[in-house]
Amino acid sequence: MTTKIKLTQEQADAIEILKENQRKDFKTWFKDNPNSLVTWAEPLAVLTADEYMGALYDGYEVEAKLEVGDWAKATHEKLGTFIGKITKINYTHSGVKIAWASWNTNHGQSAIDFEELEKCTSEEVRKTKEQRLWNHQIRRKVGEIKEGDIGEVNTGKLIFSKSEIEAAYSHGALKGLFPIEKFVDFWGDDHE
Repeated sequence: MTTKIKLTQEQADAIEILKENQRKDFKTWFKDNPNSLVTWAEPLAVLTADEYMGALYDGYEVEAKLEVGDWAKATHEKLGTFIGKITKINYTHSGVKIAWASWNTNHGQSAIDFEELEKCTSEEVRKTKEQRLWNHQIRRKVGEIKEGDIGEVNTGKLIFSKSEIEAAYSHGALKGLFPIEKFVDFWGDDHE
């Protein structure tokens, strides 16, 4: 099984033009379009011959273009996977392109080499947001429901039973949670 080559969108567009035009008589095509070869083929100049041939014959994947505001991930063999929403893209003094984000490391903003990043799937973004919500705002493990919590389901109805809240959460029907730790007792013994 062959591995597909990763290409930028511009490289993929150029390959598609090449493939289309290889079906035509090349001399006729070039005679009709003498200056277009430079513009559309320019992104291919950075590919090696092996990469070019692999893209033509084995196929290719288009790299997801990453921008500020996109969710990206980098996987390191020893450190694990870092996921974050890109807040800034710039270059180091040595010319390395880096992306800044609050990665899922809980160490605030930090930079990762842009070449190590790939775009997150919508499911990875959803799970990361959910984990951050539980860990940072509710201060519990993901999905941890406690006695005394109050849940609100998608219909707006409030539920008070721990088992009902857990069932609503597991079925994706829990709209929100009022954690017991956030409850303020105005008339309790703590307020003298």
